[in-house]
Amino acid sequence: MTDIHTHILYSFDDGADNIDISIDMLEEQRRQSIDTVILTPHYDPHEAALDSFCEIRQNRLNNLLKYTDIKLIAASETYFSNALLHMTTILPLCIGNSRDILIELPFGCRLDKVLLMQLENLIGKYCVRPIIAHVERTRILHQIGGLDKLHDIGCLVQVNCEFAQRNIKSVTKLIKLGRIDYLASDCHNMDSRPPCLGDTLHMLDTEAAEILKENIDNLIINKR
Repeated sequence: MTDIHTHILYSFDDGADNIDISIDMLEEQRRQSIDTVILTPHYDPHEAALDSFCEIRQNRLNNLLKYTDIKLIAASETYFSNALLHMTTILPLCIGNSRDILIELPFGCRLDKVLLMQLENLIGKYCVRPIIAHVERTRILHQIGGLDKLHDIGCLVQVNCEFAQRNIKSVTKLIKLGRIDYLASDCHNMDSRPPCLGDTLHMLDTEAAEILKENIDNLIINKR
């Protein structure tokens, strides 16, 4: 199984403070039968140059490969703003060699006409498929038709495991309805926000778990 949203890379963003914590987090992923981890450090075009971000990310990834046999895939959790629409390319921010990109929307935002148009512009300009990170932190999850509108323009939707565990019945229903595409740990450390995808999957029924697995398989094969 694949965890598509993690902050395991050490000394990079607000995730693991050092490489020892990163290694412990990967060991915990292994204990929960996670064999592939997508590394998604925060990226904000206002705060970092793309080349510098990618260089640091690759350096940290290469170091971690010395300590684990879990498959590690470079990606990002990219903050969505107008600045993103003015970059030359955003493909290095996508998951591996795919055109899938994890997008963080502003906290508490609604899916209004402006945001919908901006997301459509992002898709059209770069030919990417946005995965909306922890959609439960926005108001979209509770907007009538909000998740459907995201899917209609070509986005996918991710929910954090912590939220899913507290709302397992409603999240399971939304997975079966095709409105939630992925669960992910969004892990940052081993204390307050540890890896928890495997444990959360055990709380789902077989049908919902199989849907998530199929979605992950389709994500990994979505190559450029």
